[in-house]
Amino acid sequence: LTFVDLAGSERTKRARTEGEARQEGNAINLSLLNLNNVIKARADRSSVVPYNSSSLTKLLADRLGGATPTLVLACASPEGEHADETISTLQTMSLARMIETRPKIARRPATISVEEAARQAEEAARHAVRPLRRP
Repeated sequence: LTFVDLAGSERTKRARTEGEARQEGNAINLSLLNLNNVIKARADRSSVVPYNSSSLTKLLADRLGGATPTLVLACASPEGEHADETISTLQTMSLARMIETRPKIARRPATISVEEAARQAEEAARHAVRPLRRP
């Protein structure tokens, strides 16, 4: 079970933020943009989904990828000054509703042989020591 509070778009002019707070607001906006791009790609059933575009979308990849039941809650403001943000949120959530998920039940055998346990341990060790590849 994963809970993620995505905050909201940060309007730097309206909030009059500067310095570190402005940079944090820009980072939040970039993460929300990347999440929106992933939701659009999943809703369009695109063959390429940009999960690697941000740490947020990487974190939520299995949740948005269709193998896990996902519930998204969106908060909207009735205030007129927030109308553009509310409309954008509702449009994104409308796209999110179009994502088809097929939850998978993870099943493990009740018992495994010693040989199979050793093979799994060796495979896990091989994956653990692989160096990271940088583009």
